[in-house]
Amino acid sequence: MRFQFSFKQLDSSVELQRYAEEKITEKAERLVTKPIEAHVTFLEDKHHKTVKCSFVGGDGFTFNAEHTS
Repeated sequence: MRFQFSFKQLDSSVELQRYAEEKITEKAERLVTKPIEAHVTFLEDKHHKTVKCSFVGGDGFTFNAEHTS
């Protein structure tokens, strides 16, 4: 599984990257048999923090997810 992380208006954090990688890998390994690319973007806007994930699978599927808190 390949990961690409981006941070917008937020300092880069190795711990945050490691945590996201661990959680995503844990879920994806149960569901997918072919390689996946994950593009994860962390954003901060005033009091809101957002994570956007885009997954591209080896068998042609694409999945996007976003969460704001």
